[in-house]
Amino acid sequence: MADLIFDPDLWARRASVARESATSLDALGDRLASLVSRNYFGCGCVEGERMFTLLQSLLSAGVGMLQDAASAASNISELTTLGGRILETSDGQTGLFQMDGK
Repeated sequence: MADLIFDPDLWARRASVARESATSLDALGDRLASLVSRNYFGCGCVEGERMFTLLQSLLSAGVGMLQDAASAASNISELTTLGGRILETSDGQTGLFQMDGK
């Protein structure tokens, strides 16, 4: 049977990557939201108005998806940090944490 080793540095890195992902996804959502701020397809033109409305709806849906993904990544970061603390505490209580002389 292989030994399981808890590495707090790896858990911290996982949390950091998730936090960075959340920040990047938020920024991407902000950029997407401001991508098309005015109607370039023809004001007063039925087809142009409809095209602009559909594009705004599509962009809004994309922004919502990015915000949801950013929120999920932020939650993963928080839960990974918490999980790492729980595992470290548990290993410390049982004396099973044996890495680099600890």
